[in-house]
Order: sequence, then structure tokens, then C-alpha cells
Amino acid sequence: MTPVLAQEAEETVLEEIVVSQPTGAGAVEGILGGGDDAAQGKTVLTREQIKTSGDGSGDVNSVLRMLPNVQWVDDTSEDSGESASTLQDLRPEQFSISGAGVDQNNFVLDGVGINSMGGHSEANNRLIDDSHAPLPDQLYSLHSQTVYVPQSLVESITVEDSNISARYGDFQGGVVSLETLAPSDTWTGFLETEGSGSPLTNYKLATEDGENPRDIDPIDFRKYNGALAISGPILEGFNFLSSVSVRSAQTTRDRQPEYVDEIAETQTFSTSVLNKLELERDFGTINVSSMINFYDQEFESHNTYYNGVVLKGDSTTNSLSFTKELDDIGAFSETTFNTKLFFNTSRKGRDEEESTYYDARYRYKGVVLDELSDVCQDVPSETTVKCGYGGGGDLYQDEYGGGGSFDVSTRILNQSLHFGGGFSRTILRRERPETVTTYTSQRTGSFTCSDPNDPFCYDDKGYLSYKQVRDPYDVTVGLTKLDFWSELDLTFGDFEVRPGVRFDYEDYLENLTVAPRLRASWFATDNLTITTGFNRYYDNAMLSYALNAKIPDTRGYRRTIEGGVVSNEDGGDGWQHFKNFANTNYDQFGLSTPYNDEFAFGFTYDDLPWLGGKLRANYVQRWGADQIVKSQDSSKEHTYPTNDGKSRYRSVSVEYARGWNDLSWGPLESLGLSATATWSDSHKTGGGYYDEIEYDDYIYYKGSSYTRPGFDEVTGNMDIPVRGSVRLQGGFFENRLSLWTAAAWQLGYEGVKDSNENIELEIDGETIRHDVYVDHDYDPTVFVNAGAAFTLSENKWGKTVVTARIDNLLDDTGNATADDKYPYKTGRQFWFGLKASF
Repeated sequence: MTPVLAQEAEETVLEEIVVSQPTGAGAVEGILGGGDDAAQGKTVLTREQIKTSGDGSGDVNSVLRMLPNVQWVDDTSEDSGESASTLQDLRPEQFSISGAGVDQNNFVLDGVGINSMGGHSEANNRLIDDSHAPLPDQLYSLHSQTVYVPQSLVESITVEDSNISARYGDFQGGVVSLETLAPSDTWTGFLETEGSGSPLTNYKLATEDGENPRDIDPIDFRKYNGALAISGPILEGFNFLSSVSVRSAQTTRDRQPEYVDEIAETQTFSTSVLNKLELERDFGTINVSSMINFYDQEFESHNTYYNGVVLKGDSTTNSLSFTKELDDIGAFSETTFNTKLFFNTSRKGRDEEESTYYDARYRYKGVVLDELSDVCQDVPSETTVKCGYGGGGDLYQDEYGGGGSFDVSTRILNQSLHFGGGFSRTILRRERPETVTTYTSQRTGSFTCSDPNDPFCYDDKGYLSYKQVRDPYDVTVGLTKLDFWSELDLTFGDFEVRPGVRFDYEDYLENLTVAPRLRASWFATDNLTITTGFNRYYDNAMLSYALNAKIPDTRGYRRTIEGGVVSNEDGGDGWQHFKNFANTNYDQFGLSTPYNDEFAFGFTYDDLPWLGGKLRANYVQRWGADQIVKSQDSSKEHTYPTNDGKSRYRSVSVEYARGWNDLSWGPLESLGLSATATWSDSHKTGGGYYDEIEYDDYIYYKGSSYTRPGFDEVTGNMDIPVRGSVRLQGGFFENRLSLWTAAAWQLGYEGVKDSNENIELEIDGETIRHDVYVDHDYDPTVFVNAGAAFTLSENKWGKTVVTARIDNLLDDTGNATADDKYPYKTGRQFWFGLKASF
């Protein structure tokens, strides 16, 4: 009998199935939760949506204006006119998320935090060309982000404003995660450029009375953005990406007539270089990433001859990561291990050509100082002609940070487990390399100058009688942080629960914080998901407090005419030391770490009846505690921080998104619509500790006295009650033509406004001038941006696209007004560009 052989199974090769997300104008529904209906408070924007949601500035943060719980408008401002400094400022825009401060968000770039630990005190300051010289102790270039990420190099943005995962800490507002371009295993690249300027801009007079009493002309400016990138394989499984982005701005304006140099010209250059390597092998994946930023913003005053200032904003972020998918181990399966090492640097500050400043007069009390003729000249129509010149010296703040992290994702008992941790060490350094002297208070009389080398003394004409001396210093502080987090994704039938907890320790406040996180979702039907969450978020470590505690005092000196002589000597009949301006005390005094507790409740509904698309609604309430404010025991000379501050934030947001693909409505091929509406209300017991110190002005409102930051609960600042956005994009002629528009709107509301009247009140035995505020009805506003992209040519070698956009299509200047020094705001502005890719 012949044995029967086993028949070999015939192998059948099936055609590969590729699953991909829709792209183009119709790919909008995924922005709500990134495809996860339980992810309330999370928004994911693709590269195309980024380019069609922001303005033409090239600032990636401008895109975030369209999102709920993001607030960026200050309607109470009365000096919002465009100066050379504001037009040149290419730093990322700053904003509030869920009622927190602009410096209380967590920015993450390719998995590495880029939050400044030294930018709290001046996070929103700009060097404005005012009637006085820049303040010698202000850096003016500090920012809440150490790295300025250009829009052209960003692949996606994920923003979380509530129900935020335990993997993120160091914030009280929200988390913004930026992913830059990734290396490709095929050769790709692009070159793009875009530009605008004052000839393409409609300036609008925005003073409260609609007048321009100083007959000031708008500032002439030019802006350009450009980027170049190339990516491809070095070897099989070994890919690289190299790219550069350049943004620039130039301004030109007339100086005041008393200065010999008639024109002030300034420019800003912001350059970002991104390089990446990716190696995929059987043992895992290795990624190397480096971004280098160079930022130089020139400043020249047209009100004083204060020249040679360059505001610095250089930075780097570098990382090495390793990812490995592990084999099943016992009950653990689908395990992924990732570890990362990083090192960041940042230099913010000011380079200056001179370290002595003179606040003088060319003509004063009938005396003309011809000795200043190389800087200033007479203006016959004026009785007093000012002549400020010199500089405030170099001042730098360096920040160095390094560390590592790991995270593990796995499945056990058919549930998901995620955990990780990390460590970091940050060094913060502030340096003034040389002595800085500021001379003020010009005097006249009959006298001689004892010293022919006196910096400002002219026989029988004038001398400066007051000076402040700031000694050189180099101070450094450091901080070590440790963190660990864990999170479970548990599924029980139609319910999904995500409990988590985060532990953080830092050695400045020496606090161990425990932040519980909980999100629970019920998939009630195939279309409806209901989600609620209870979470706690702790603020970033406040290393800047430790740094400022070490900065030395400023010394004040006076001199007078003694025996017909003005002496330049210290002591005797010369300069008399009369006061030290003590640095405020920033020591910790056993402070707790500020935090926010959050309750959130919302739902997501897919495929709405009759309308289609996705609808999402969310209620968020936060209670802030242990906020750091100025102690009531503080005096004008000595101020101390306490944890007495509190805050509250409430909001209701509704979002809708609908996409249509493969349409045949004439030339229209695809269409995407997204819209948001948000109601919010916030309250704070006072401003931040630094704000309370830096503001000397007071407000009187309905019988009560406030500091300006302490007035937050009634000013309406960062608290527009009802606001929202609409974004619409269409693809035409087989998507060869793309048209889009994005509108940010707000309804009118009742707020408060400066009446331009003043009163004097006695506070703690001191008579203090108060600005009187009154109730005011603010108008509704709509800011609309629009654009078009047309494909000129497309073949196997690549594609060429021409672009055009209009910022502020409706010419709306908003509710904030300008002052007489800078009376104009930019209205409608055109941008034109070209992009070639392969």
C-alpha cells in the first residue's frame, strides 16, 4: 500500500491593504481629538491645516488663535499701536490657555520641553521706542519658550487644554506639542518663500479720538519668510533630513528733529536650522535631532540717540532617542520601550555698544549746549530740546538644561499600561559684564567743572546731578528635577477609564508634588461618547526667583554746586551716595508649588443627523490655589512672595467639523469646515508676584483701589466672555486650486476702561496717583484671514505652487486703542509667495 503524503497547504498572497487618513481640504474631522472621541480637550492639526489657519507672519503660534480655551486678545490696551519694535518682533506669540498665565503652558518640541525657567518676570515684555531710554535692568528679550519654532518646519501640532495625560507636567494652562518634519526614505525636498510690507498693508488710525496730533507717519517695513529642506536615504533604513528657515523684518522711520542722524533703520533676523538622522535596524530605531536658532533684533530709538542695541534670542535643542518593540514577556505583550537624552541651550539678552547713558537737554532754561552738536541740534520752535544718548550696557541670561527620560507602553490582562519618568538639571545664569552708569537730572547755574574729563559738566552751562551705578555681576543658580508618571487605559464594555498619577520633585522649592489624573468615558452609542475628568496640574519650577535673589543692588548718587564748583569725585564735595535701590527679596520662604484642580465634562457626537460631521462640547472648571503673589507685609523697598493667590476659570466650548471628499460640485473637489464657540469667565485674587512688583501704577474703580494686576477680575483682560472661530477650505479643479478662510470672532461685552482721569489717594500713609476706570461696552470684532494656493505645474519631478493670502481681510482693528506716539494699527495686509517641491 502506497503511503499517503500530507498535502502541502497552498500559500495565497493577498494584495496589500493600505489604510490612510484622508488628506486635503476635506480632512478636518480628525482635528477633534486626533481620531479619539474620548480625548476631550485635545486638538490635532496637520501641516496643511497649520498653513491655512494662521496668519502670514510665519509664527506657528498664530495658528492657536482658532482653538477654544485659547485667549490672546487684550481689549483694555491703550498703546496697541504699531511701533518699530512690534513690527520687528518675530518671537512666537504668547497666549493664555484655560485661564492660566502666558508663561504657564508646557511647550514640547519633538518630545523635549522647551519652556524657559528664567522668563517669568518679563515673559511678555517688548522693547518699545518710548520717550525714555530702555531700562538698564530689563533684558526685553525673555520669552516663555527657549526655542522659537518656525511654522515652515512643523509637521503637526497637538494642543491639550483639559483632561491632560499624566505624562505631562510643568504647567497650569495647557500643553502644546510640536512635531517637526521627519526624515523620509525617499528623496523629497522643498523651497518656499513669502513676503509682505508696508506697500501691501493698509494702516488704520486707531487712537481713541481718531486724531493724529503729532502728525506721525506710518512706519515703513518689509517682511520675508523662506525655507529650504531636503530629505532622503543615506543607506537602506538610514535616512536624514536637513532644513533651514529664515524670517526677517526691516523698518525705517524718521528720528525726532533734534537728532543729527535723521533716519532710524533696524532689522531682525530669525534663522532656524533643523537636522535629523533616523536609523532603523532589527535592534530598534535610533533618532538624532538638532535644532539651532539664531535670533537678532536690532533696536534704535527715534526719541533718543540710543543706538547699537541687539536683542538676542539664540537657542539650541538636541536629542538622542532609542525605541524598541519588545517580545512578549509573560503576561506583557505589545510592549514598546523608548528612552531619550537631551541637551538644550538658550541665550536671551542685549548686546550694546555703550554702557553709559545721558538723559540730557541740548537747550534747557535758555542755555544751549553746542558741545552736543555731534549728536543733537537745535529746534527753534521748541523751548526745551532734549538730547538723550548713550547705552545701557550688555546684559545676558543663559539657560542650559540636560537630562533624560523613558516611557514604556504595554498590554497586560487585555488592558493598556503606560509609565515613564525622567530627570533634568537646569543652570540659569545672568551676567552684566561691565559697570553701567545712567546720568539724569540736568541743572544750570554759575559754576566751573573740577574735572575736564567729567562725562557731563560744562562750565556755566549745565551738568547732570544724579547718577545710578550698576556694578558688574555674574550669578548662577541650578535646579534638579525628577519625575515619574503612570497611567492605565482600562476598558469595561462600553466604558473606558484612564486613571493616572504624576510625581514631581525639584530641589529649589524642595517640594514633592503628587498630581492625580482621571478621565472616564462612556461610549453610549455608536455615535455618542460622554467623557468626564478630574485632574490636578502643578506649575513649572520657578528658578527665576532664585536667580533674581542674587542680583546686586543699584547705587544712587547726587551732586550739587559747592563753592562755585561741580566736582566729579566720589565723596567730599562731589558725588554723594544717598541710597541703595534694594533688589526685592525673591527667596522661597517655604513656598508651595502653585497648582490648578480641574473638573471637565463633555461629549462627542459622530455623524450628526441631517448635518453629518463631528460635534464636540466640553465644560471646564478650574480652581487655582497656592498662586504666588506679593505679601501684604511687603514694603516699597522690600517685597516678599506668598502662596496667598487664588484663581478660578470656567468655560463652555462647542466645536464642529465636517469634511467632504471626492465631490463633483462643478469645479469643487473637496471641502472642509470647522467652527468653535467658547464662553469663559475667570477671576484672580491678584497678579503674579513679578507683575505686582513691576507695576507702580494704581487703579481706582467704584470706590476701591487696585494695583493693575490685582484688577484682573474686572478688567476683562484675557477674559473675553464669548468668542470663537470658523475655518473653511475648498479644493477646486482636481485640487489644483485651494482656497481657504479663517475667522476669529468675539461678541460685544461689558468691561471696564480707563477714563483718562486721575485722582490721588492715600495708601499706607503715601499719596499715590490712581487712574480712574469706568464701565465700558466693548464692540464685537471679527478678524478674517484668507488665502489661495494654485499649482502652476506638476509632473514626476515635482510641483510648483504660487500662494497669496490676506491677513485681516475686513480691516478690523479691534477694541484696543493706540496712543498719540504710535497712532496706527495694521489693517488689511497682503502676502505673496512661491513654493517648489519634489
